[in-house]
Amino acid sequence: MNQKTWNTILIVTTVAYCIYVALVYPFLPNDLPMQFSLSGEVNWTLPKMVGILMFLAVPLILNIMTLKKKEKEMSSIVTSFLIMAILIGFLTYTAFIM
Repeated sequence: MNQKTWNTILIVTTVAYCIYVALVYPFLPNDLPMQFSLSGEVNWTLPKMVGILMFLAVPLILNIMTLKKKEKEMSSIVTSFLIMAILIGFLTYTAFIM
């Protein structure tokens, strides 16, 4: 794939992730668990807004960093970004269920 295709994938994925976060935001608890102990207890939390902004900042920073990368570097970056977006979506979903 060429550079323009990779950039389009990153931008579409980031926009989709932002829309997803906006849709689930009202249903999230006020404090988002950030770390769990081995026994399943929450070690520390962040306020909902701070946690969501932190998770939104990562894909945006990745997009900015990758807009000028060479094509051969993009496949691993996009793969990492997609895995991260899926993982963050899953963590947001699990916080929603708890």
